[in-house]
Amino acid sequence: MANIHLLTKPLGPPWNDGTRVFTRNLLEHLPPLEGHQVTVPVAEQSGWSWPGIRAGVVRVPQTGGRYAERAMTLLDVARRLGPRDLVHHIFTPNPAASVAAMLLGRVRPSRTLQTIPSQPSTWVGAGKMCFAQVNVVMSEFAREKLSEQGVKDVRVIRPGVDTEVFSASEEKRTAARRAFGLENSFVYLYPGDYEFSGAHQWVIDAFADVHRELPRTRLVMACRTKTPDAKATEDGMKQRSRSMGCAGDVLFLNHVDDFHGLLQACDLVVFPAASLYGKMDIPLTLLEAMSMNKPVLISSEPPLSELYMDDIGDLIPPGDVKHLTRSMHWYATDALRYRRASSNARALVRSFFDAPDIANQYADLYRELLG
Repeated sequence: MANIHLLTKPLGPPWNDGTRVFTRNLLEHLPPLEGHQVTVPVAEQSGWSWPGIRAGVVRVPQTGGRYAERAMTLLDVARRLGPRDLVHHIFTPNPAASVAAMLLGRVRPSRTLQTIPSQPSTWVGAGKMCFAQVNVVMSEFAREKLSEQGVKDVRVIRPGVDTEVFSASEEKRTAARRAFGLENSFVYLYPGDYEFSGAHQWVIDAFADVHRELPRTRLVMACRTKTPDAKATEDGMKQRSRSMGCAGDVLFLNHVDDFHGLLQACDLVVFPAASLYGKMDIPLTLLEAMSMNKPVLISSEPPLSELYMDDIGDLIPPGDVKHLTRSMHWYATDALRYRRASSNARALVRSFFDAPDIANQYADLYRELLG
């Protein structure tokens, strides 16, 4: 029997890492693979288990260091790896992890697949770090970047979310708005960061302009402050919102226990990011929101612009605050426009990003590589 070894970050809560959530979604919906056992690393101390996942669990001690955890996961796979097995690597090319994966292939030859969920720190030389028989990316933008560097067999399989789980619920929406103190307002959500996305100030500035005319609007800045620099930037944004007269209606959140409740509570997701570094090419948060019938305002730059396959909100050139302000105003005042984009958003996710369909594409790829 040939086994399939998922080599990725150990799974377990908190589920605030896109790669972990992607892997969990894949395993939740992966169809039975006759004659093949799938194994996945799970963080030992998390005690996490998930009924219904068709995979064997390999417990990995949590050391507090991602490189140590990755090394232990790699050594465990090397110990169990057979020549007919398939190793499915799920990580973005970087020198340390890529060299380790190449060494594994030399010491214990096997069949290889790599999913590249996000952009590397630079595309220069990224092709030299690709080692697998098949390389899967999540956007045409990434496929073109790797193909330009001579990487063979680069395929696009987009991420997926469970549209049955992520569906609009008026009952949940009402409860969530009450829990977050967002009743009786049109709510914008910025689910970004303060370090790489580069859109936080544009969103604050655009909201201040909208808020002057539409005072019954609220903005939620849902950004984790993982570093001192990020905390300093958040403090600067709080001061900026005070100076622009809208601070009372801007809610700054760091860690959110019920993030899916927050998605239910909002009306419009605003994410005109200048960079997706550190995030998946198609962020799962956007797909989850769209599946809940939320329109999205996203960057006009790839790869994020690839999500705009229908009228689901608007494409915003990074840094164009006037355009962003106009679009935020439209969706708070034009009910017909809002309903159309809301319906289109969910329909698009169901057509192109539904988790069972994505899992079936991976199952077909596993079968192809295993022969």
